[in-house]
Amino acid sequence: MPLDFRTGIAAGVYKKAKNVPTDFGFVSHITFGSFCWTKNEGNAQLACTELFDEATLSSKNAKGLPNDGIVDFVENELPLIVAMFEGTGVKIRVSLSPRGQNELLNMVGYLIKTRAYEVIDELEINLSCPNHRGAHGLSPVLAHDPDAVREALKEVSGYPGMWGIKLAPEMEDVTLRAVVELAAYYKVGSIISGNTKPESGPLHGKMLSTPDGKGGIGGAPLLTPGLKQMSLLRSIIAPYGHKPYLYGVGGIVSSDALKQYYDHGADDTQMATIPYFQGPKAVYKILTGAHLG
Repeated sequence: MPLDFRTGIAAGVYKKAKNVPTDFGFVSHITFGSFCWTKNEGNAQLACTELFDEATLSSKNAKGLPNDGIVDFVENELPLIVAMFEGTGVKIRVSLSPRGQNELLNMVGYLIKTRAYEVIDELEINLSCPNHRGAHGLSPVLAHDPDAVREALKEVSGYPGMWGIKLAPEMEDVTLRAVVELAAYYKVGSIISGNTKPESGPLHGKMLSTPDGKGGIGGAPLLTPGLKQMSLLRSIIAPYGHKPYLYGVGGIVSSDALKQYYDHGADDTQMATIPYFQGPKAVYKILTGAHLG
């Protein structure tokens, strides 16, 4: 069935080829990662790291960015993924989450050295992760600091392939405008708007906070702020000659929610909560419902 709307899979859902369902050929793209320069253990010590509430379509994720690092992914997973989606039209995106100075530069340099960029359709620089953890504990979300964004863009500016930046939800107006100006200056190919929120949200009929700021709330509670930020982004980039491709992320748990992102200016969208907890059939149902409605 032809679909009127596009959607893809956001970072955080898949990091290993073996975990990707074979019946995902109808999405526009899949974003693998996020990956760090070296292995990151995450918050495995937490007694409960993730929850999903069917009634409110809300989720809590406190996994803490577990991954085996970009080198492991490129050597052991990427060839399998390329073979899996060859000829399907599904774009392969890879998300990088820098945890410290020069880490992004190292990852980008590695992708250039190995020529991995030739089979990666788009690189995503995750500046929005609430799970960044360094030697001194939880790090600030990079997207809220224009100076940190500028340094990240400098480190990735030599990458020869397509690349974009992922922003945090509910950014302040002045910060968002500063980041868009940087995106225009560095000719950023795309902006991915939204991620989980390291705050409280409705789950199991009550407000739950992520433990000690580790992780974030996802799912339906992100829709209203996500749409607001998408509209603001579209209006901010309007005067610029360089207009990045806009991905809307957050709260896409129904066909109507998906349609609203396009009504608010998105070029494409991404889902995480629904594919992670309910799989490809639920994603396809949302897409076909949007078509029929």
